[in-house]
Amino acid sequence: MPYEDDPNPVIAKWVEDYKNAYGLAPSSLALAAYLDTWLLRDALEIVGENLTPETLAKALEDMPPYVHPDFGGVPVDFDAANHLGANRIFLARAENGRWVTFTDVMSME
Repeated sequence: MPYEDDPNPVIAKWVEDYKNAYGLAPSSLALAAYLDTWLLRDALEIVGENLTPETLAKALEDMPPYVHPDFGGVPVDFDAANHLGANRIFLARAENGRWVTFTDVMSME
């Protein structure tokens, strides 16, 4: 969950910008959508002008596991047999009104 006092200044700034734009704190789903947009942007750059569902799928399959360079997170990885992308998780619990992770990233495979 992103918080405005995150020690990562990029995340803290994103939270501030989000709150200024939308009038509320971003949810984990807002952060996921933001990061997925960066993943899509990178895949579209690979595809170039020859965009089809097949070329986009191939670009995502050929990319290394994706982790945003500033935000970090759980790697997203596609291959020809798996278009789900996310096959790693971590567990979090609420403590003092905040989400706190209590496991390392785990594989669901």
